[in-house]
This record gives sequence, C-alpha cells and structure tokens, in this order.
Amino acid sequence: MLTNSYLMNEELPKTTIGWIAGILDGEGCIYFRPNKSKTSRVRKNISYSLTINIVNTDLRVIEEVGKYFKGSIYIRPAKDKHKEAYSLCLSANESYRLLCMVYDFLICKKERAWLAMELQKIHNDRVKTCAIPLTEKENNHRDNIVNRISTLSSNQGKYHHN
Repeated sequence: MLTNSYLMNEELPKTTIGWIAGILDGEGCIYFRPNKSKTSRVRKNISYSLTINIVNTDLRVIEEVGKYFKGSIYIRPAKDKHKEAYSLCLSANESYRLLCMVYDFLICKKERAWLAMELQKIHNDRVKTCAIPLTEKENNHRDNIVNRISTLSSNQGKYHHN
C-alpha cells in the first residue's frame, strides 16, 4: 500500500472537479459492502458501507485524485494480459464528500451517485440517532436503493436508446 499526500481543499476549481468527475465516470466504481453481524441478522438490520474505488495503470492519475480525497492507494500486480494497476480506495465519508462535490459533473454514474448519496444519508442519520434500528419502511427504502444500484451495476456499459 502506498500513502497519498492529502490536501483538504473545500474550494477546488471547477476544472479540477470536472476532471475528477470524468475519472470517476470512466475509471471508478461506486459500491456498497454489506456489514453483517450476528445482531444485524437477528434484527434484519444489515448496514452498508459506501466505497469508491478508482483504478488506473498510471499512478499519476491516482495520486492526483488522492491529493484531494483521503484514501488508501494499493498496487495491483500485473497478471496475465493485464498491466500493473493502482487503486485508490475511499472510505464512506470521503466517498460521500467526493460524490457531493462532483455530482453535477457526472454523466455515466450520475444516477448511481445519487442513490449512493441517499443510502449514505440513511446511514448518517442512524449514526446521529445512536444507531436506533431502522423502521420497516426505512429498511424497505434502503433495500430498494441497494437493489437499484445492483441493477445499474449489472447494466454498466450497456447503452439503451429510447
């Protein structure tokens, strides 16, 4: 794992924000990891962790994004016909911050980003209320968001013309 030099810049130029949005649209992955525990299965209250992962074979791209968002940079060794690649992995809070910043500039991942931000808001509200279990209605809403993100992921790269 490499370390990145992290700059906390709230006011980035629009060109930088647009560039980061393009990198996320083309090279990024927005996903949720389910956090299952014994108590969450009993309560049927599985939580999810938002994660953004950006992969590129040019370390300079990863390091440039890493200047603005705190995360971990990993090296993926070359394998078969694939070149060595570098991955920037962001935590839930940094992922949410990135999505809020670049949302207006996204094209391909705009709907997924909106759904991810909605799901993260549900999580953040739970943390603020001392992790009170979700109501059935909140669970259904959260599960619908997770299912929609799953559907978008399975259709990734497919263009549908109306």
